[in-house]
Amino acid sequence: MILVCISFSSCSSDDDKDDDNGKGNNKTEASIVGTWQYKEDNEYIMLLSINKDGTFMNTEKEYYNGKWDTAYDSGMYKYSKNTLTFTSEDGETWSFKVISVTSTSLTVDDEGDIYVYTRL
Repeated sequence: MILVCISFSSCSSDDDKDDDNGKGNNKTEASIVGTWQYKEDNEYIMLLSINKDGTFMNTEKEYYNGKWDTAYDSGMYKYSKNTLTFTSEDGETWSFKVISVTSTSLTVDDEGDIYVYTRL
């Protein structure tokens, strides 16, 4: 099983926004709350559910040796100043930098690797 840690970043004027826990500070800003999917060649799928109550659930599936292996992780998150920080139930913490979020996509930067998630 593969556990992917992703880091997100932004260089826009959004950096001075207050903590909004993913709800957006105005009606034109899309929310990070929702279920997002990232796929690689139909052999790796990550589903990330970011909930309004500050919790998350991450499901990763990898097709390996003719079958799907699945890993789960859940816990709490905080979204502030374009940084999305996750703390799993076992205490592991990692942060992502959000490049952009729209009604249909979430684009993130993981230490130079760019990932685009699609809203489900």
